[in-house]
Order: sequence, then C-alpha cells, then structure tokens
Amino acid sequence: MEYKQITLTEWLDIKKKLKEGISSARDKINGLKKDFVKIGYLLRKIDDNELYKQDGYKSIAEFAKAECGLSPSDTTRFIQINKKYSVDGNSEELRPEFLEYGQSKLAAMLALPDSDLNMITPQTSREDIRELNRFNKSDPKQGADSDIEQLIRDFYVSQELVRKAVAVKDDVKELRELIAPSGSRSFRKGKWFIMFHENKINIKEYAGIVKEISWEEFTATTAKVLEKYELEYISKKQEETDGHRENSEDNKQDSIRSGADDERNSTRDRGNVGKTEENENIQEPQQSETEHETDNNIPEPITEKNVGYPEKPEGEKEQEKEVIAPAQKPSKPALIPSKEADLKEDKIIRWDKMKSMSIPEVAEILLIGYKSHHLTFNSITDVENWLSEEMEK
Repeated sequence: MEYKQITLTEWLDIKKKLKEGISSARDKINGLKKDFVKIGYLLRKIDDNELYKQDGYKSIAEFAKAECGLSPSDTTRFIQINKKYSVDGNSEELRPEFLEYGQSKLAAMLALPDSDLNMITPQTSREDIRELNRFNKSDPKQGADSDIEQLIRDFYVSQELVRKAVAVKDDVKELRELIAPSGSRSFRKGKWFIMFHENKINIKEYAGIVKEISWEEFTATTAKVLEKYELEYISKKQEETDGHRENSEDNKQDSIRSGADDERNSTRDRGNVGKTEENENIQEPQQSETEHETDNNIPEPITEKNVGYPEKPEGEKEQEKEVIAPAQKPSKPALIPSKEADLKEDKIIRWDKMKSMSIPEVAEILLIGYKSHHLTFNSITDVENWLSEEMEK
C-alpha cells in the first residue's frame, strides 16, 4: 500500500469506521463477513501509513489494543483475512465465493494453500478444516493405502459403515445421505485425505494436487470395492466353517479316545476308592492273643485260605500249571455293598476286609490269586463280583 498523507479529519474518520466495524462484528452472531474484511482493510491502512504514530503509538498492535480492545493475535488475523479474501487482495470487499463463510472458518482457512481452498465449502466444519491443516503438516507413512480403492475400503471399515453401504452401494442419493447427511465429512488415512460435500468429493494425496470426483464416480467405485469385500468375507467365513468342521471331527475322535481312557481309569480307580482319605485313617490291625505268630513274632503269611480262596486238592495244584480255566462266576449286581449291609456274623465282604489292610497286604492277596489262577477277570463285572463276595472274617 502506497504511503499517503491524510488530514486529521480523515484520520478521525478512519478510527470511527474501525470502531464501528468492530462493534458491529461483536454484536452479531459470528459477525458479518464484510465487517471482517473491512476491519482488516482499515488496520492495514493504518499500519501501512504508520498513522498510529499520530496518536503516539509505536505499533499497530499497541494502537489496536488501546483504541479498539483488540489483542495482537486478533489484529494480525484481521489483516491476514483482508489480504487473503478481499477483492484484489486489498479492498473493503469480500470475494463473492467467501460470502457464506463465518470468521472462525475464514481464520481456520488462513493456513491452507490456495490449492486447498476448493476443498472447503460453507458446510465444511471448522474441525474438518483444522484436520486438513494437520494433514498438511504431517508426514504420513507410505504404502498402506497405495490407491483410492484401498482408501475407500478402509473408510467404510473404519467408520463401521460396510453393512449399511452394501445395502445402498448402487444408489447415489442414498449413499450420499449415509456418508454425509449434514453435507460435509472428512476422512484421513495414510497419504490420503477425502472431503465429502453435497455435490462433489475432493481427494488429496499428500503434497500432491487435489482431485475432484462426482458422487456417481464414487458410487461406482464403492460398488466395485464392496463386491470384492463381500467375496473375501464369504471366502473367509467358508474357511472358518471348514476349519470348525475339521476341529469338530478331531474333537469327536479325541472324545472317543478320552472316553475309552476314562473307562479304563474308572476300572482301575474303583479299586482305590477313598484310598487317600482312608489311608490316613487306617489303623494297623491289632494282633489278638488268638492270632498265630511265628517264633520271631512275624505275622502269619497270607495264603489262599486266609484271604478267602478255596484250597485246592494236591492233584489240581499239579494240573493248574498246565491248564488255566477262565473264571466262571455267577452274575451279581455291579455294586460294592456298604459296611451297613446285613451280613452274617462270621462273614465279611472282601472289599470291606481289604479296606482295613495296608497296600502291601492287598498287593500280596492279588498276587496269590493271580498265581493260583483264581483271578482271571474278563470284565469289570468280574472284578466287582469278586470284591463283593463274602469271605470268612
């Protein structure tokens, strides 16, 4: 601006217009756009001609604060707005394309390069403008979103819009309403930035030019992207289903094997029911005066007779080395009678007697039965029947 000598009257008139403009802007919601440009123009005129010195001020910031109540940052912002948005860059008139913008949006747009101004509309939120500024100042990583199709896919996935978009992927109007119901929306991923508007879509690659596409083009690309996504989703689900079936078959076989193992373990464990607790409570059998002992006070060895096995004739004892006949036992209930069973006074259930013995004594009984061929079990029932038999106390 060319330096111009003005009269006192002109100077007072400039100050009056400045204060009126500031007052008008403060009294109205968001202020009038023309007021912002006019305030900036007057501040520039005062600053460029150093008119503030006429009132004894050293700078435009000092003058604006004392005379108009403006902070240094507000003063700078008004001047920048005038430079960027006024007709010819130095007038009181706002450029027609910015007539619908409020002061806060115009201020947020100050940091944008001129090439990005086409990405902003009156419906664009101030936060979306600030996000574009942050994108321009960032250093996005390359590679993840190498093309626009991948960018569009990531948009739908990250915004959780896939299912809804699939339903309207061929309808331009419905898709636009789904994405930008308020008329504006932004999305940023990697080196890409998208700005959705009511009548257009702007896509910017970092440090590159801004590309504008129509909603019709975007809808066609969306349909292509979502069809691929659906096919991948179906394929993935099929793989999961097949894998589940294989796992089910494996689990079934494991269950069968486990059941067989459990059955074998159950057979073995029945002979050890209550072993842990009972071993703690077992008392060593007290020898009575009638018990037979050897000269060395060693208990009489366990024999076939005193464990309930019938003693065989001598002839049979010779033959049993050559012939082993399977046990032929009458069928009995596969239950171990309790101690409360009604037994004869001189009889006792073999299981009850064995529970009062130590492990070595029980082991010796089983060994004798095995060697004498009395224990030839063919089933769990045979074992239960044997444990349930009565024998002499």
